[in-house]
Amino acid sequence: MRRRSRSTGRCTASIDPYQGSCPVARYLFHDDGTGARSEDSSAARLARPRVPGGLAVSDFPAAPDLSQRDRGRVRPFHPGSEAGPRDHLRVRSDRAVRRTHRRPLEGESRGRGLGIPDSRARTRGRGGRAALSIRDRSVLRLDRLLRESLQRTLPLARPGCRDHRGNGPRLRGTRVSRRRTRTRSGPVRSHTSRRPGGSRALGGARLTLVGGLDAEFVEALAGEIRDRRPASKDEVERIKLRLARAHRLGGLPSDGAILQRMALADREGMKDLLRVKPARTASGVAVVTVMTAPHGCPHGVCTYCPGGPRFGTPQSYLGTEPAARRAADYHYDPRGQTAARIEALQRIGHDTDKVDLIVLGGTFTALEAGYREWFVKGCFDGLNAFEAPNLTAAQAANESAASRCIGLTIETKPDCFLGVEVAESLDLGATRVELGIQTTHEDVLARVHRGHTDAQSREAMHLAKDAGLKVGVHMMPGLPGSDPDRDMESFRVLFEDPAYRPDFLKIYPTLVLPGTALHALWKSGRYTPLGTEEAVELIARVKAIVPRWCRIQRVQREIGAPDIEDGPKRGDLRVLAKERLRSRGLDCHCVRCREVGFRGVSPRLEALTLLRAEYDSSDGLEVFLSIEDPGRDVLVAYARLRIGAKEATVRELKVFGRLVPIHESAGERWQHRGFGRRLMAECERIALDEFRRSRMRVTSGVGVRGYYRSLGYRLERPYMERTL
Repeated sequence: MRRRSRSTGRCTASIDPYQGSCPVARYLFHDDGTGARSEDSSAARLARPRVPGGLAVSDFPAAPDLSQRDRGRVRPFHPGSEAGPRDHLRVRSDRAVRRTHRRPLEGESRGRGLGIPDSRARTRGRGGRAALSIRDRSVLRLDRLLRESLQRTLPLARPGCRDHRGNGPRLRGTRVSRRRTRTRSGPVRSHTSRRPGGSRALGGARLTLVGGLDAEFVEALAGEIRDRRPASKDEVERIKLRLARAHRLGGLPSDGAILQRMALADREGMKDLLRVKPARTASGVAVVTVMTAPHGCPHGVCTYCPGGPRFGTPQSYLGTEPAARRAADYHYDPRGQTAARIEALQRIGHDTDKVDLIVLGGTFTALEAGYREWFVKGCFDGLNAFEAPNLTAAQAANESAASRCIGLTIETKPDCFLGVEVAESLDLGATRVELGIQTTHEDVLARVHRGHTDAQSREAMHLAKDAGLKVGVHMMPGLPGSDPDRDMESFRVLFEDPAYRPDFLKIYPTLVLPGTALHALWKSGRYTPLGTEEAVELIARVKAIVPRWCRIQRVQREIGAPDIEDGPKRGDLRVLAKERLRSRGLDCHCVRCREVGFRGVSPRLEALTLLRAEYDSSDGLEVFLSIEDPGRDVLVAYARLRIGAKEATVRELKVFGRLVPIHESAGERWQHRGFGRRLMAECERIALDEFRRSRMRVTSGVGVRGYYRSLGYRLERPYMERTL
């Protein structure tokens, strides 16, 4: 399956995921002036997917030969013509492509293809700005002449031409907008700018973000922070503002840029104040998400499911999600994705000693066993910063690596987790599985072509818990054939039926996305999704009944509103639901809403209490032990102990709070204070004294094996075990 985008002309094609190649193929077509189009086979490349906002002009690795495409590995789509798609590059000069807002002149194409207009043409866009910028379109591939012209400094407007804010014309590159360099004495106005990485930021009342920093400013800032000892990030921002004006920087440096330029001794002491996006490690771990290459599900495609090999993206992903973009940037190479994410987190001030690795991209256990092992080994190689000869060696090296895998999560369908997949996942180092249950109603599952039954969902849950895995489920309210009342019934079954009772929950309201069968139903008027108001009300009702031992991981997909045709488009559904719940005098008591990193209230050390809750689940007894401040309802640590027919298993041990590096003391943080040892001791006492289980096993992440060895456990693959 393959397609070509109308707006960009991008060719996409499905590939064999086990070849480790990028699924997007780019081709260059030349117009020789005779009207015939010829394909430059030597210029075929595998490139990064289009990034909205600019052009990709890097060198790309070579694609397979055309003979290989004929065998079905890469099959470019040429709609409407055997000669290939229309020419989207009309070369009339060697100047860079620019956006103009004038009507086409005589002889020019009236289409929306890329053109290189006359260098004398100049217009002004809205607001009086010079609208001479590189066109916001995707170029399949630029020939050498055009790429060289882009790398040269070219006058895109008459010298001295500035807009109403005193800024010169802009060049638009990939994911970043850079204005022409101005002198320090030049005018500085408040406006929204972009960070070097592409994220938008407001640079204060009269300052804009700048990229380059001099050593004097960095040293002065470090000295001010040492002397004044600011207690909050707001105080740091005021110091930055004053020093930036004093040093005439012409802009406000980002915290990430300052951290990179600081001396190592200063950086370690000021990381807490300058850290960007502190929520990334607020739960005690650094989350690293990677994606497998595009592959299909064995049963086909669900009614609501977007993406997939036919679109050159992982199944159920549009390709615009942050994790999907990063994966495509590295051609779905696991080592590259992992190492790049680790580096990105470190660059903005986060410690990455404890990594929670999450493997996304569709039904993981439906992939070939060899690919799964290769992919997970690549992730460990990325954490270890070197390539090991095999998976066992990579896991052994990770036990003492700088970035250790404390947990490995995979996602799959219930019908693909009923046999040897369970043991194979444990051998890979998996500690958690996410099951796409979606609903407990059989008729709804059949109507959306889900490919599994409610009985299979229950059985997969049973096998996963007996194997010692943590279990998360995905639920999709608003599916065809359902309604808010039936959706609420599904959630009640999920928490009240002993055959279910998951440890984690993700709520994904059904969205109408382009390219899906659901989109056709919606367009014909045969389906109406939940509205934002209905979704908020339903989520609020669900949060009111979530047990204290369950954690709501996520509410809503990471899909931008412009990509959603219909359905809840708000990305803050969780916040809206919590506000509605509080307006009724209620609160959510799930693990995430109570953990110390997100609660917003500090627990009292003297008030911390060890609490215990028991519940039946999947033919076993679950004991949930927690250390919390009951008066303030703040959770610090917990353990999940499962009492099976023959053995006792610690499925999870977790201490919250800001991540503390492995060899550092706790300080004022909550990790490394002995809470984990206290919980383990209580688990062992309960197993031996109350249930007469003489053997304890722990489902341990590869990077945590050393910790359990210090408690007297030894490795009996895939568990850490000890005789009590």
